[in-house]
Amino acid sequence: MRRWPLWLAAALLTVGVLPAQAQAPAGSDQLPPAPVPVFPDDDGRRGVARPGQYLIELGTADPASLPPEAGRVVRPVGHGWYLLEGSPTGAPAAVAAALTASSGRQVVPNRVFRQTADEPFFPSQWGLENDGDIADIGPGTVDADVDAQRAWAVTSGRPAVVVAIIDSGLDLTHPEFSGQLWVNEDETPANGTDDDGNGYVDDLSGIDTVSGDADPTDLDGHGTFVAGIIGAAVDGAGISGLAPDVRLLIVRACSGLLCDESAVIEAIDYAVANGADVLNLSFGGESFGSGPLDIILAEAAAAGTVLVAAAGNGGFDGIGDDNDLIDMVPANHPDVVAVAATDRFDQLTDFSNYGATTVDLAAPGDDILSTERIASLFAGYAIGGGTSFAAPFTAAAAALALSAHPCLSPSEVAALLRDTTDPLPVLATRTISGGRLNAGSAAVAARDGAVAAAPVVGGAPLVVDFSLCHLLPAPAWDFGDGGASALRSPTHTYRTTGIYQATVSAGGIDYGPLEVVVGLDFVDIAGSVFAEDIYWLSAVGITRGCNPPSNDRFCPADGVTRGQMAAFLVRALGLGPGPADRFVDDDNSVFEDDIDRLAAAGVTRGCNPPTNDRFCPDDPVTRGQMAAFLVRALGLGPGPADRFVDDDGSVFEDDIDRRAAASVTKGCNPPTNDRFCPDDVVGRGQMAAFLHRALG
Repeated sequence: MRRWPLWLAAALLTVGVLPAQAQAPAGSDQLPPAPVPVFPDDDGRRGVARPGQYLIELGTADPASLPPEAGRVVRPVGHGWYLLEGSPTGAPAAVAAALTASSGRQVVPNRVFRQTADEPFFPSQWGLENDGDIADIGPGTVDADVDAQRAWAVTSGRPAVVVAIIDSGLDLTHPEFSGQLWVNEDETPANGTDDDGNGYVDDLSGIDTVSGDADPTDLDGHGTFVAGIIGAAVDGAGISGLAPDVRLLIVRACSGLLCDESAVIEAIDYAVANGADVLNLSFGGESFGSGPLDIILAEAAAAGTVLVAAAGNGGFDGIGDDNDLIDMVPANHPDVVAVAATDRFDQLTDFSNYGATTVDLAAPGDDILSTERIASLFAGYAIGGGTSFAAPFTAAAAALALSAHPCLSPSEVAALLRDTTDPLPVLATRTISGGRLNAGSAAVAARDGAVAAAPVVGGAPLVVDFSLCHLLPAPAWDFGDGGASALRSPTHTYRTTGIYQATVSAGGIDYGPLEVVVGLDFVDIAGSVFAEDIYWLSAVGITRGCNPPSNDRFCPADGVTRGQMAAFLVRALGLGPGPADRFVDDDNSVFEDDIDRLAAAGVTRGCNPPTNDRFCPDDPVTRGQMAAFLVRALGLGPGPADRFVDDDGSVFEDDIDRRAAASVTKGCNPPTNDRFCPDDVVGRGQMAAFLHRALG
C-alpha cells in the first residue's frame, strides 16, 4: 500500500497567522459592510441587487404616467432609463419581470457590480491580483498573478460545474463555504438511510474514505486551505476563491498529512460517479511501480474529468526535484495537469518540483492567504506555501474554463491552460508550457471557443450557420441586424450589406461578438485573394463597383487611378468639403469633389512639385504613392528603418517603413516579402487589402 505525504508537510513551518491588523477583532467598533441581497437567476448563478430598487426604460415617456404600485421615480440615469425606489419586495428578477409586464416598459433589478473582489483580505491575495505592494505580506512584482478579475469579467463559475477536492476534508462550519458545496440531490438529509444506495448514509456534500462515513470534516486544515483558494465565497467577508460560483465536492481521503492509496482510489471513484468536472489532488510521492491509482486516473479522464495535481515539494532537503528524473504520482500521470509553484515575484520557488516534459505549468504557491479551520490556532485564515496551493489555482481556472465552455474535453482543457500561460524565462526549460497560469486568458479563450459561425464574410444575401456548445443552458442569440433566436445552432440570413456583431448569452455568460461582414455580391471576385477585403470594402460603403450603373463587378485586377483613390479615401475617412477647384486639371473629373476634400485634409499636395497645381486624376497610383497617401491620411508613426531591400532610392521609403510598422503592408513577394515594389501600379484588389488592414 502506497502512502504519500501531502505537499504541505514541508511547508507547514512557513504557515503563519495573518497579522492582527488585517483582521476585524470580535467586539470591535468596525462594522461589516451593509449586506446586499443575493438572488439566483434561472441558471442558478448569483446576482446582487439593491433591495427595492429597479431601473426602468421610459425613453421620452412622462415618468408621471407610471402606476403608483410600480414605485417612485427617483431620477433619470441616462439613455432614457430611470431609477425606481419603493417597488414591490421579493426576488429581484421576479419583481422586475412582473413590473415589465404591468408597465409595458423594460424593468431590470438595480444590480451592484464589484470594481474588485469586496473581501477585506483581497489585497493580500496576490495570487489573484498582484499590484506589487501586497497588504500584510510585502512587496511583489506587478501582474505576477493569475489575472482573476479578467477571468471574472467572463465568469466566476457556474453552479453546474463541480470541483472535487480529494484532501483532508473541509471545515464545514467555516462561513466562507456556506452555500458553496455540491449537494447530493439523491440523498435525503439526516434520515439515517442510504437513499442513493452508494454505500454511504446521508452523504450530502461528500464522504470520508479514511473513516468510511459521510462526514468529510477536516481535522488537519490542509483541505480547508485548498478549498478556500478554489471556492471561498464572495460574501463581503474574508477572502475570495478564484472560482466562487462553482460547487465543491469534498472527500476526506487524507489524515495526518498522509493519504492511503485505497482511500484516494475510493475518493476519486466517488467524485467521478457523482459528476465531478475537476479533481484537485494536492498530494503525491515517488512511485514504486504502477498501481490501481494509475488505472483509476485514466478512467476518470476518460469519463470527462479534468485532473490537476501538485508537482511536489522536493525531497527531505526541501529543494525542488526534476520530475523528469523521478516518477511522481499522481503528477506524472499522462492524464494529469501537473503544477509547479511560483512566488509573488514570478520566480519558481526553491521548494517546487519542475519538469520540462512532466510538469505542465506553474501557478502561485508561496505566501498564499487562504482559509483555515475555525478551531485552529489560525482562527479561520492563514498564510502558507507549497505546490499543494498552486494546484487549486489551476483547478479553479479549469473550472472557470468549463463554466464558459463545458464541451471541452479534459485534454482540451489541459492544452488550453498550457497555451494561455504567461511565459516566464525561469519556466522556459522547467515546464511544458514555459509559463505561469493565467486564468483570465484561459477563461477568455474558453468563452471564445464555445461559439462559432460560418461563413462570416460574403455577399448579400449571406446565410450564416451559428453554433454554441450544446452543454450550455438555453441561449439567447442577437444577430446584430434585429434578428434573434433561442435555438442552440441557428441559421440566419443577412440580406443587406454591413458589418454585424452577433452575440449570444447563455448561463449568465455573454459570448461574442462574432463579426459578420456582408458586402456586395460582385460577380468577378470569386477566387481572388482579395475577396474578403473587397467584401469588407463594400460592406462599409467605400466601394460600389467598377461598372456603373449595374455595378455588379469590382474589377480587382484593374489599376487604381489617383481620382479613384481620392474617392476611396474620402469615403473611408469621412472627409468633409474643401475649397473648390484646388487643382487646375480636375474640372471635368467625376472625382473633383473627392480630390478637393482630400487636399483640404492634407492627404494630397498635388502631382507636379514644387508648383503642385495639378492632381493628375487619371494617372495610375503606384505602391509608393499609396504608402504616402495612407501615412498622411492615418497619421502613421515612424517604423523600423529599411524594412525592404528595394526602396532605398525611393522618395517614399519613410512612408513605406511607417506603413509596414503599422501592418498595413506585408511586402510584394510572398513568402519572403523582403521587397515592396514601390513603382508597381496598385490594383483595385490590393487597394481593398491596404484599406482593410489600415481601417478594419
